Amino acid sequence: MVLTQSTNHIIMIRPACFCFNTETAISNAFQNDQYADLSSADKIQQQALKEFDHMVEKLRSNDVHVDVFDDTLSPIKPDAIFP
Repeated sequence: MVLTQSTNHIIMIRPACFCFNTETAISNAFQNDQYADLSSADKIQQQALKEFDHMVEKLRSNDVHVDVFDDTLSPIKPDAIFP
């Protein structure tokens, strides 16, 4: 069985505020409330942007066309990276 790629063109949302989401944390085992405080927020945001940019670069280096759209600061959307 030969597998074929279904697309080589995707969109990604570059997060403006990737952070702990209190609205979804109750039912999301992957979120950890140790990151809910503001002192962690900037560090988490910077790491998320670093990983996001690395993924875009990796996809593009493998001939995937990536359209990047920047999230807006307002309203705050901690899950914007997952459209």
